[in-house]
Amino acid sequence: MDFVQIAFLLVVAALGGILAKLVKQPLIIGYVFAGLALSLFGIIGSPEEISALGSNCRACDHCLNYKWSSGKGLI
Repeated sequence: MDFVQIAFLLVVAALGGILAKLVKQPLIIGYVFAGLALSLFGIIGSPEEISALGSNCRACDHCLNYKWSSGKGLI
């Protein structure tokens, strides 16, 4: 999944949230319908693509070095 697809996912989720608020529904309803629409149109193809978004970055040690060198942590 590239950055353009991730940006598109965020835009569709934001639009779903805005539409949910316009019809006075909770935001989660808009997010669920946005996710359903994205999966029906083939933007989200498989669960592996979604789990890849949640995986930790193992390509570099920048985050780990920052966490311990600054003393503040990542939060």
